[in-house]
Amino acid sequence: PFYNASTDLVFSQRRLGRRVEDLMLSGHYAADDEPLADGRYVTYGFGAGASVAVRPPVEPFRRLTVGAHYRWSRNKLYSGPTPEIDSENAGESRLVADGYVAGGFLRLGLWGDVAAPTGDLGSYQRFVGTAGYAKEVPIALNQTIGVELVVSGGHAWGDPPEYARFFGGNSAKSFLYDAVDAPTLTSVPRGPLIRSQGEGRAGVNTTSGNTLGGTTYWGVSLNLSIPIPPWSRPLIPNEVVESLADPDGTEREVTLKEVLKKQVAQGERLLRSSLARQGLTPDDAATQAHDTWKEIRPVADFIADEANLFSVKPLLMLDVGQILGAASGGSPVRVAVGGGLQLTIVVARFEIGYLYAAKRAPGDDRGNLFLRLTFQNLF
Repeated sequence: PFYNASTDLVFSQRRLGRRVEDLMLSGHYAADDEPLADGRYVTYGFGAGASVAVRPPVEPFRRLTVGAHYRWSRNKLYSGPTPEIDSENAGESRLVADGYVAGGFLRLGLWGDVAAPTGDLGSYQRFVGTAGYAKEVPIALNQTIGVELVVSGGHAWGDPPEYARFFGGNSAKSFLYDAVDAPTLTSVPRGPLIRSQGEGRAGVNTTSGNTLGGTTYWGVSLNLSIPIPPWSRPLIPNEVVESLADPDGTEREVTLKEVLKKQVAQGERLLRSSLARQGLTPDDAATQAHDTWKEIRPVADFIADEANLFSVKPLLMLDVGQILGAASGGSPVRVAVGGGLQLTIVVARFEIGYLYAAKRAPGDDRGNLFLRLTFQNLF
């Protein structure tokens, strides 16, 4: 049995000038009871913090979110004959950058915390970095090969208690698709994504048969979705809606997709004129309109050329990861391979699949069935 419960209160001020998108003050309370390796981890606590989201002047990033907050928590780990129970004060910080590279969505994340347990346990520090990239590679009209790649790694210093060490497994978090201010992206990641194991179940195996958390980890996860044309329908049909005469007298057929993209392109000119009438100089109006349409144009192209009303694709999956650094024991490189199906309805994706533990540690599960629902990042 397990439960996860949390509540947040956020005060937000939006659009503070051209560069600052969001300024937020937040408070939260959370309580969890969930399996962790061979034991059971129970925690509750509260925290408060602030974050700011800006538009950096550096390509390819479109949004940069920086945040910091304080947390107090009560932690109980029931594993072995003696439970580990203590309270701790901690400071956390994070940086999440979103952008677009070669027509794909790029996200970088950095997290760090410094914690001081109030009991006999020593203080500790953790640092985790994650990079993810998602792209639909077109091979024909409305037919794309979906690629998702997530690479992560982390290290802990000092004397981290067992509940604060790194464990691998499946995860309810979705680094590439969760909102940047979601609780799943504001806390330090727990460890590598190894979907052939249950959440928090993979660790370092000791000679006595126990599973402990590590102080270092790395992981790579890859998804590939393969299109099958009869199993999809385009959102915007490639239908001819009019014929235009070229200067040489020949007629050219214009499709609904072309009309949509042309209308969107005209919007930049209209916005530039509107901003000029509001008092901006011609150069400032052109720059602001161009920056706005730089975000809108890829969305319009996606809707016209790639989006499907629905599509069903076979899904291929690979996870590779390792957890190291426990006081005793060893942990091999874990490898999970699998397949499944991906159902996409416009931007909503539902995935179901099975990953087999092709290379596992003693005591690991042989495989795991998993489901995931995500929404594509268009902006």
